[in-house]
Amino acid sequence: MEKLNAQLAQAEEKLGDSELYDQSRKAELTACLQQQASAKSGLEEVRNGMAGSPGAA
Repeated sequence: MEKLNAQLAQAEEKLGDSELYDQSRKAELTACLQQQASAKSGLEEVRNGMAGSPGAA
């Protein structure tokens, strides 16, 4: 879970760079968006798994 949080934070930090939205960096922007989506999806799966585990509150 920590790894996913770190990946998400890294992607969101990159997405905060206004230069990333320049046309010449479109591939990098796409990769960052994919990394962000992947991390969010992974975190959601972990959270859903934890919610269904015994002893989870």
